[in-house]
Amino acid sequence: MTEKDLIIQDLRRENAELRARMPKWISVDEKLPQNFISVLGYMTDAGEFPPVRECYTVGNAFFFPALGDVHPVSRWCEMPQPPKGE
Repeated sequence: MTEKDLIIQDLRRENAELRARMPKWISVDEKLPQNFISVLGYMTDAGEFPPVRECYTVGNAFFFPALGDVHPVSRWCEMPQPPKGE
């Protein structure tokens, strides 16, 4: 195996490890998050607002604290881990 092959192998391994740590978007048709646990929600009626915001579920509704209202969501994902050392 050449040095170039070893570098490519290391990069592929590192890429796989990074992908495994990335939060995955989950369809609301597939699964809902636990109630009152902060997640990122993708609002389908965002309008002028950014479509991805922190929210949590209450029953089957997604509540967005920053907007003070419930909005429809098509996908959600777990909150990312905070940076280490902070």
